[in-house]
Amino acid sequence: MKAFISTFVFFFISWVSLAQNWETLNEKGIYYTFTNEYIKSTEIFEKAKIQAEKEFGKNHENYATACLLLGAVYSERGLYPQAESLIIEGVRIIEKVLGAKHSKYAKYSNNLISFYIEDCFSYAKAEFVCIEAKKKIEEALGKEHPSYASYCNKLAKIYHNQGLYAKAEPLYIESRNIYAKVLGKEHPDYARSCDNLAFLYMNQGLYAKAEPLYMEINNMCEKINGKDNETYYDHCATYQNKLSDLYKRQGLYTKAESLYIEAKNSCEKFKGKESIDYAFSCNDLADLYKEQGSYAQAEVLYIESKNIFDKKAEKNHSEYALTYNDFADLYEKQALYTKAEPLYKEASLKLISNMKRDFIGLSEKEKDEYLTTFKDYFERYYSFILKAQKPELSTWLLENNLITKGLLFFSTNQLRRNLEKTTDKNLQDIYEQWLAKRKEIAKIYEMSKENRKAENIYPQALEKEANELEKTLSSSLAQKGISVELTPRERSWTEIKDKLVKKEALVEITRVRYYDKRWTDTVFYVAFVVKKDSKLPEMIVLHNGKDMEADHINYYRNSIKAHKQDVSSYKIFFEPLQKSIKGIKKVYFSGDGVYHQLNLATLFNPNSKKYLSEKLNIQLISTARDFLDLNKKELKKQANTYRLYLFGYPDFGDTSSKKRTEDRGIADNTFINRIDKKQRFFDALSGSISYLPGTKKEIETIEFLAKKAKILTQSYLADQANEENLKKVSEPSILHIATHGFFIEEQDNAQENKHFDNPLLRAGLLFAGAELTLKKQENGNKENGILTAQEAMNLDLKNTDLVVLSACETGLGEIRNGEGVYGLQRAFKQAGSKSILMSLWKVDDTTTQEMMVLFYENMLIKKQDKRLAFINAQNELKKKYKDPYYWGAFVMVGE
Repeated sequence: MKAFISTFVFFFISWVSLAQNWETLNEKGIYYTFTNEYIKSTEIFEKAKIQAEKEFGKNHENYATACLLLGAVYSERGLYPQAESLIIEGVRIIEKVLGAKHSKYAKYSNNLISFYIEDCFSYAKAEFVCIEAKKKIEEALGKEHPSYASYCNKLAKIYHNQGLYAKAEPLYIESRNIYAKVLGKEHPDYARSCDNLAFLYMNQGLYAKAEPLYMEINNMCEKINGKDNETYYDHCATYQNKLSDLYKRQGLYTKAESLYIEAKNSCEKFKGKESIDYAFSCNDLADLYKEQGSYAQAEVLYIESKNIFDKKAEKNHSEYALTYNDFADLYEKQALYTKAEPLYKEASLKLISNMKRDFIGLSEKEKDEYLTTFKDYFERYYSFILKAQKPELSTWLLENNLITKGLLFFSTNQLRRNLEKTTDKNLQDIYEQWLAKRKEIAKIYEMSKENRKAENIYPQALEKEANELEKTLSSSLAQKGISVELTPRERSWTEIKDKLVKKEALVEITRVRYYDKRWTDTVFYVAFVVKKDSKLPEMIVLHNGKDMEADHINYYRNSIKAHKQDVSSYKIFFEPLQKSIKGIKKVYFSGDGVYHQLNLATLFNPNSKKYLSEKLNIQLISTARDFLDLNKKELKKQANTYRLYLFGYPDFGDTSSKKRTEDRGIADNTFINRIDKKQRFFDALSGSISYLPGTKKEIETIEFLAKKAKILTQSYLADQANEENLKKVSEPSILHIATHGFFIEEQDNAQENKHFDNPLLRAGLLFAGAELTLKKQENGNKENGILTAQEAMNLDLKNTDLVVLSACETGLGEIRNGEGVYGLQRAFKQAGSKSILMSLWKVDDTTTQEMMVLFYENMLIKKQDKRLAFINAQNELKKKYKDPYYWGAFVMVGE
């Protein structure tokens, strides 16, 4: 919105003759705006608006300017409803006082449209304003006017951005025709209108329609400026490159080559052979030759480009790494793997270096978008190694993983942990604002779309404000020299080896798509195995990734669900690793992809007739990097320092919910498909959320054990087991929640609101009053009784050792390769918990209660560390229930 504010300031300074008092206030407000002191500028602009009304009245241009300036600052602060009303008022007064013919009306209406698109993400409102302004300008100035053409172009872009190409095309054409008639075909606005229309055709693959438009622009540029001069190069090179790319996309290599060579020669003449621009020209032409299979010609140009970058560019230049990757790809295509290897290695170092630099000042959303620009390169390196048949390069890949795997979680987590420790009052205040904004967003997503619309609430706008606060926090930390902690430091695989003890191993799984000149639909999994005596990390490739993610995982799940002995899954998911971990007693296991959907402990080896948990102690970790930071000490034994919080047996708020259920999960899909999606938590027969008597006994027994162990304990049952009490909990040692859990699959909500795209809004837990909320009745609480993962992220769990989610499917979520599971697991970890105990499938109420009691007895009374206590509880339960459906649903992830 800086440009938005700048527009108002420009007109204020240049056009308006002001009374001194109002002028003084506005000058101060503008000063504070450009120094980013928006609170101060808001206070001053609010006074200026009052002063303008006193001096000039409301129907005056100066009062309109005051409204527009204040609206712009409100927008910058994310106060969008207030901003909207002021900007609308300002535009209305300008129209009334100056008329639709005046340039200010066109300018400020255009700013209102930009406000709706960029800040409110509302194309519908932008479209409405644009259509209205277009009509008024037509009435005032007629169709054959540049302002009318400008609004045709603006409306076309609104449709274009939404993919409504059929609506956009006639408007682009109308705009172009008006510019041609009124301004002439040599005017820059005409050239831009041709470019917009050509881009629309490119998006649709209509290359034959785009070509004459780009040719017309290039011919026009040549006619106006001549060709053999620097002015032509500076103003027209972009259009020439677009035409070159168009020919390349169509496979018209001769035409593309001619233009690329021409561009390269012009760049050499006007920028010099040692300029970065010239290096890019060489690279563009080399890419074309590579695509044609003219490898020798491409190599010469790549070498020339690389030499310029090596000599002239900063080592962290954003394009430097991509040039190395392009060059390496040339050698890979020719199976010259020895030549490709050093280029790929150098490229990966540069990409990581760029990431460390560029992460400073970015929000998590922006980091995610940033990573998508180069994560494909890291994935391609795996395919290269398979083709090169050089397993010794496993060191390089694993060390890349130590930085890139789970990077988003690491970065956001580090930001929060650093801010929790800061003593800087300003940072503390901004951090509290950020947390409050995140909580506000989570609450808003609980509202129906209709209610949000009625109350003029824009969740996307609030997300943008939270985004800006997060960026401010990240930048501020950087200025204080803490930015390096927002990205992992480089680690050697030998650090893993050194930390392992005898008969221990680390296994890191990575899911990879196969690349062979282009991305294929082949998926494979790579397992890195490191042991105490490893010379190099061992790399094991599981080639049948697609089958693992479809038939094999479905067979595993169905076997569990049907209580059937599964003799196949061990062979698929673990047997390939068996030889490499022979003699190993404990494995630290970092999964990816399909491995997040199964419990390794439940895999049955048909040869030994034993479950994997009977042969191996498996500790689940998120990344190999986490192992290096792992505290391998036992759970603290100082019971007097513990604080245990227990939530269970919620009163969901309806007498019909007193019907007993046998599991802590969701209802049958055939029922929930007939009602609101959220009602999948309802019991299919009674139409209510079934109560869980086992959770009452579970909480009461754990409380008894805790008090016996002299541990400070607080229990919340029935109507006290509510969201409000949970959110008041601060820094518990252990947080235990026994209730219904849910996860809504993405395909289940395909027709739902857009916000359900966020997987953290599709996973959660039910608390007191949830059923009344789902039936749209008042539940008597401030909260609605449905805790989503999005809300769970905002809990105060710093210094929390363990969260126990004693409910159904709490380990499920949307799997994002390299980043883990987006659901309750990620949320509670991000809130601060070191470990999570969670379930992968529907859990039986009675057996879950038995297992939890065994677990706490082992941990609190027998003083076993949490992991040993969990393993022993499962083993004890296994004696009574042989079926893994009962004892194998839960997994523990983390320390």
